[in-house]
Amino acid sequence: MNEDQFFKFIYDLAKKHGSKFPELVAGQASLESAYGKRKPNQFNVFGQTATSSQPHNVVNNRKWRNYGSFDEAVKDHLRLWEGKRKGKDSISALKSYVNSYAPPSENQNYVGKMTAILKKHNAIQGNVPNQSPSKSKPMDEELLQ
Repeated sequence: MNEDQFFKFIYDLAKKHGSKFPELVAGQASLESAYGKRKPNQFNVFGQTATSSQPHNVVNNRKWRNYGSFDEAVKDHLRLWEGKRKGKDSISALKSYVNSYAPPSENQNYVGKMTAILKKHNAIQGNVPNQSPSKSKPMDEELLQ
């Protein structure tokens, strides 16, 4: 799966689950997982950490959340973070979201990287390239290869 297909796939999941800014969800998954290529476990494309009571695996002494599918990961991400995205457009929502969890010294760098991803996918105003993922395999299965 290429970068456009990954972005569109996560965007569609976020939209399906009612995200106000699905482009930010897709952008963050793209940034945090290098478009699904780097993740602490099978479906954790957001780098979500876990508590001891949540399903997890340990990598480099950190507990990473385990999910059964990308759909489950997106739903959990929205449950945790959607309310922190406040703004009338994706960039103002991105800044409010990043300010809610990142130290000020890291905010500009993260906002810059996310903005570049959104521009790359023509998603600053929620416009997403009309890419169709491969129909030959279920999407979760295709991303694992």
